[in-house]
Amino acid sequence: MNYEIFFDGHFMEYTKAYLEDLGGESYYLIHDTSGMTQLQQFISRVVNKLYYLLAGLRYKKEYGKQPIRPLNLFSRMEKNYMYLLDEKSFEEKTRAYMMRLFENISDREFFNIHELIPVHMIDECGRYFRDLYVIATERDPRDIFLTARHLWLTPDYPCYDVEVFCKYYRWTRTLIRKAENIRVLYVQFEDLVFAYDATVKQIENFLGLRAEDHIYPKKFFIPEASGRNCNLKNKFPEEAENIRIIERELSEWLYNFDEQNTTDAAVGENNDADSRFK
Repeated sequence: MNYEIFFDGHFMEYTKAYLEDLGGESYYLIHDTSGMTQLQQFISRVVNKLYYLLAGLRYKKEYGKQPIRPLNLFSRMEKNYMYLLDEKSFEEKTRAYMMRLFENISDREFFNIHELIPVHMIDECGRYFRDLYVIATERDPRDIFLTARHLWLTPDYPCYDVEVFCKYYRWTRTLIRKAENIRVLYVQFEDLVFAYDATVKQIENFLGLRAEDHIYPKKFFIPEASGRNCNLKNKFPEEAENIRIIERELSEWLYNFDEQNTTDAAVGENNDADSRFK
């Protein structure tokens, strides 16, 4: 994403002002080697070894002294800023910076931002925003596995091995902690598909919106279309054994597709974070 375009040409301006506000006028210079290629790293090691060997012949070795200055090949001089401020000041200045960015691009009451903060660090990251509402979604692991393996073709999930996937899925869920200081609504993705009206009502209540505020129903999220990517196990019979392993190892996160025709009123009655996000 081009943040300069997204924030109407003010991203760098506001970011520089933010860094200055943090007290970043003090810095020292360091050699940054992070951009070196493997070939440059190899050449640098060889040249430095030869340089030390030849230069060492010219100096008398003395304990506690290093008269030979190392060569810094291919490195760049970078500024390393020194920030001296307490945690409360950092939080306040960062929150003001975030709000300035978003207020610049719109006067809307709500911003809907996808993946603004990680679900396992809601309290830690949420403190840098004002009036934050988080909607966290969960999805059946069988469909995540099959979608990533056959449809998305993404490296984001280790779907090359079902055992590794199960360990990864369980591990990521153990990182999730129930937020204590941020308003969070936990929603099952499949409920948005199969119990759309009730789940939308649940979201409206959470955000304090009226039904008439929902001006584009089913325009961007189309439950009928998303439903084609739910309960995919029947579309990929060759994955039957992998699905059985997922059902055995991740049973607590499986969605009950057999009850997908349950009345909408039953959706959302149990919205406990511990029951869906473990």
